Amino acid sequence: MITLTINEKEITLDKPVTILDAARQAGIKIPTLCSHEALKPYGGCRLCVVEVERMPKLQTSCTLMAADGMVVTTESEAIAKVRRGILEFLLINHPLDCPYCDKAGECELQDMVNKYGPTVGRHKEEKRKVPESHKDVILARNMERCIVCTRCVRMCGDVQGASAISIIGRGNRSRMEPFSAASFNCEYCGNCLSVCPVGAILSRLYIHSFRPWQVDSEVETICSYCGVGCSLVVQIRDDSIKRVIPKMGMGLNKGMLCSRGRFGYEYINSPERLKTPLVRKNGRLEESNWSEAFDIIAGKLMQTRKDHGGSAIAGIASPRCSNEDNYAFQKFMRMACGSNNIDSISRTGFAAAQKYFEDLLGQGITANMIDGLKNSDAILILGGDPTALNPVLGLSIREAYRRGAKVIVMGNAKGLERFRSLQIIPDVFKEYRVLEALLVDV
Repeated sequence: MITLTINEKEITLDKPVTILDAARQAGIKIPTLCSHEALKPYGGCRLCVVEVERMPKLQTSCTLMAADGMVVTTESEAIAKVRRGILEFLLINHPLDCPYCDKAGECELQDMVNKYGPTVGRHKEEKRKVPESHKDVILARNMERCIVCTRCVRMCGDVQGASAISIIGRGNRSRMEPFSAASFNCEYCGNCLSVCPVGAILSRLYIHSFRPWQVDSEVETICSYCGVGCSLVVQIRDDSIKRVIPKMGMGLNKGMLCSRGRFGYEYINSPERLKTPLVRKNGRLEESNWSEAFDIIAGKLMQTRKDHGGSAIAGIASPRCSNEDNYAFQKFMRMACGSNNIDSISRTGFAAAQKYFEDLLGQGITANMIDGLKNSDAILILGGDPTALNPVLGLSIREAYRRGAKVIVMGNAKGLERFRSLQIIPDVFKEYRVLEALLVDV
């Protein structure tokens, strides 16, 4: 146990963490622009400096580990002066276009300048000019706003494992640039967008649409694109989804999203979707209202059950629905319709794999937490590319590889080409032979 004091508040820690993380656990906010809970300590922006008793100089709280008996102060005139000076340097080249910038209202730099200053800049030099890129259809980047915190680069390389972007140039000419020098040409997970503290990287689906304070409501929900079940937050305005954002630390994905979960929401508002029920009248489908449609469905189900019994009714559930939706559906079929005839097309896919492993290994696919993959010693992959089919699951596999796990790919998985220890190419539909050979050795 580690006990320290931050701002006269005694804090007890179960395990060693940085002072910044200890303060977060205690609800004490220390400003920072380069540190992020999803990234490793970096110590670049120096805004998180704190005073520690018996240490002559200010210390960066994101890199200094908490020790027993430490007495830390996060706010003082000396600390505020340092932070004000750092912010003044950042504003030398940062454009003052807050009324126009789409990040206004949720910009971390804007919040810190409002709190610490400076109110007036002393530098008279012209701000740097970087042509705005319009070559990417999903991500918009404005490098005049970039403060070179490297959050995006570290997220892309250390967490996502794509390493699609880098910092180029030196001094005040430093900026983030994709390796292709044109479009990002990456996996378009958008996780770089999540960690950018300013308006340097933005979603083209979001820009010039609304301000953060104009959101009517935010709803926490589950992505239904794949079986991982990532948690995300949907921002709603005028009864339509305007943006999907992550919530760091929430759900199985811990704030990480893929391109489908983050950007694939426009189908909900597609004009091609049926928004009203259609009822067949005189051989033609005509628009109706929900009350009439439900009455017709209920009447036909009741009549069928009365004439032929509940077993004459069958229900097919969609694998796109959430577990809660499918649970409610099977409850409706059994209780309201009196039928156990319930099926899903996933039976021919996922359930078939479950049955195969039950026969082969004596147990089915386990319900281990996805996050537990990171601590695996070895991972065997067959039947697809998890980085494409279940991208957030693929992140855990890449992380396990970086931690020293052996990743064996049976078949082709393009997204794991740099993260595999061994690749096995079996004959078509002969994967079972490799598995049986492995069982013999085990």
